[in-house]
Amino acid sequence: MNRKIILAIALSTVFSASDSYCAFQNPGWSARAEGMGGVFCAAGCDASSLFYNPAAIRELDSPELVLMGFKPYMGLSGVEWKYYQFSAVYPKDSFTMGMAYSGFDAQGIYTENSLLFSGAFTRGAVDIGGSLKYLSHSYSLPHEMQPFFDSNEASDFTADLGALVNINRTFAAGFSVENIIPADVGIKYEDNVPSIYRMGFAAKSPELGVFQNVLSGVDMIYRTQDWGDKLSWGIGAEAWFADKTLAVRCGYSVASINMGASFVVKDQSVGLDYSFSLPLEIQDNSGSHRIQMVFRFAPPKEFVLPENLDGIKVPLRQKTTQTDKAPVVKEAAPILKSEDIYPDDIETAVTEPAPAAIKKAEPETEKVAPTVTAPAEISDMDEEIRKMEEAILGAPEAPAKMDSAAKAKAGAHFNKATELYKQGKYKEAIAEWQEVLKINPDHKLSKQKIQKARSLIDSK
Repeated sequence: MNRKIILAIALSTVFSASDSYCAFQNPGWSARAEGMGGVFCAAGCDASSLFYNPAAIRELDSPELVLMGFKPYMGLSGVEWKYYQFSAVYPKDSFTMGMAYSGFDAQGIYTENSLLFSGAFTRGAVDIGGSLKYLSHSYSLPHEMQPFFDSNEASDFTADLGALVNINRTFAAGFSVENIIPADVGIKYEDNVPSIYRMGFAAKSPELGVFQNVLSGVDMIYRTQDWGDKLSWGIGAEAWFADKTLAVRCGYSVASINMGASFVVKDQSVGLDYSFSLPLEIQDNSGSHRIQMVFRFAPPKEFVLPENLDGIKVPLRQKTTQTDKAPVVKEAAPILKSEDIYPDDIETAVTEPAPAAIKKAEPETEKVAPTVTAPAEISDMDEEIRKMEEAILGAPEAPAKMDSAAKAKAGAHFNKATELYKQGKYKEAIAEWQEVLKINPDHKLSKQKIQKARSLIDSK
């Protein structure tokens, strides 16, 4: 009986008139997003953003893989539907690539599949992205109905477009259009997949009380269909705590009440997301449950100052006094690799051995008693090390010496500026480096970075 009911619902679109519109609904392809009521258009939090706004994947700074399973209306008699998806993103300096697959199975009677290939880039303060999509669906027709159909499956291509704007450090806005190209997946009659217009706004805060990385937002969705509600919306928020390893979420939409949680390991390489949605219109069930795994593969990053600048280790110069005896050395002094100590923005240290280090030892018979000499002059190597110390820590003659709190604050601004610079957000990066200079006006590396960012802005 249940099989007949499901088949009747599925075939209702087959025998209906033109412009009936097939399914291919967006049931909520992200556990993280649905825990916030489906708010994801202006967020771009993980690889599953591909299903909400392809431009949002530009917000990611490391390769990601997301695997999700979704069981709707658990406990509802006769409904054994399954949703599943995987999505992957690989960001580069100027372009981000992504791909995703989603599937829906209604007890083997009706199935849907979507395959996406996506790309996104940045122009000024705007992220722009798009996806090429392949859609297919199939029916398991009874034997007596098969003669009426040439096939029990259909497929077509379409595309998505999206944009995301970071208005400032706090607010962002996103817009996307799904199925912008008409896709006819009808088996008997014309059956075009409806377009979906989505607009979202998000507010972000690095800290709020005991929470970190607080996100709140709202999404509005319009679906070009001739049945049901065309307009829907959702509102929600998430907040992280416990050193950004745990998160809680809540949300509300026109169809459900939502909540969720996340756990990630300390290095952010693996995460687990869960969401629960309680439908408002369907009863006699224990809600819909989504669970997903997130894997992040962080690439090598450019040098970033630690939050606590006390952790920087700088080789100290040894002063030569009258009591020091210059040893006779036959081997050349070891060559220091400056890139092992400091970023490549700093002038490379002189690698030639000091003359005193390669001076040949005099014959034993010609040795004379040591005499008191004046302090040795500072070598070229010592001078270069001194320059590098000043570039990192500021000039030693700086009038105000930073305490630990000031150093930590300066390091945090420098870290954030470097991440913004890598994302092509040069104006925001300059603002963060200027905050470093307010704390330590002699921080040469921040000055150099500001000049480089301004030159890139001017070149555009």
